[in-house]
Amino acid sequence: MRKPDPAIFQKLIQALEVEPQSIYFLDDSARNVEAARELGIRAFWIKDAGREFGPGEALDLRSAAERIEEAFNG
Repeated sequence: MRKPDPAIFQKLIQALEVEPQSIYFLDDSARNVEAARELGIRAFWIKDAGREFGPGEALDLRSAAERIEEAFNG
């Protein structure tokens, strides 16, 4: 079982015991993102997933999630 097989996402939803819309899924494959979205998962296609953070840069997940949510709904 591999992405974008919907079964892998169903397994994730069941294992986490949450509603699909409470899951944020980031991937560098548009196919995987679309498959997750079809199940109600909040999925985002990250086009530059290979980017490395330089000195002094930090990944603030809360801030990133807020920006992603705005992009998704806006």
